[in-house]
Amino acid sequence: MKLSCNPRLSHGLTLIEMLVVLLIMGLLVSVTALSMGLTGRNDTDEAVRTAEDLSRLFEHAAQQALVKGEVLGWSLNNNANQPMQWWRWTSDTLGNNTINVASNNLTGAYWQRQPESFMPTLAVPAQLMLQLADLHTQVPASASQNRQTDTGPAVVFLPGRESVPFELRLLDAQTQQSLARIWSTDQGHIAWSAL
Repeated sequence: MKLSCNPRLSHGLTLIEMLVVLLIMGLLVSVTALSMGLTGRNDTDEAVRTAEDLSRLFEHAAQQALVKGEVLGWSLNNNANQPMQWWRWTSDTLGNNTINVASNNLTGAYWQRQPESFMPTLAVPAQLMLQLADLHTQVPASASQNRQTDTGPAVVFLPGRESVPFELRLLDAQTQQSLARIWSTDQGHIAWSAL
């Protein structure tokens, strides 16, 4: 008795069948990688995105100060629900609202806190920490973060785009390693870079 064989079955898989198998395997690997958090995103990527977003927010505040002719400020806040606080400079009852940037004469008595809706909000990822360096006295913000928040802002935006130096670092919350920084330029613009 002679057995007849189908010639197609004896030659293995076709190219189309192999491509379908590879496509299915690729999809399974992708789904597994996404579910395990292996997508290549790390704290440095988050810091870069956050630094870019914060620099845009600060540029917006500088533009608002210029357009409205007001002095605006920003500070870190110990409140985890609202890590940023916005401020507006107001004149005293005599109308003496002179500003001496060289002596940093912006006393806390004339700063008023602004509501959350004052500026666009920005969520800082939990794995990042903000640290503000006061360039006038070279004291890191971590030392001054425990001060009362009613004393006024640490970063100031003036209506004439004068430069008030500041540097804000984005740190890895676990290792305290600097990942990115934001600073004011001599021209009063905001710059950022990854570290």
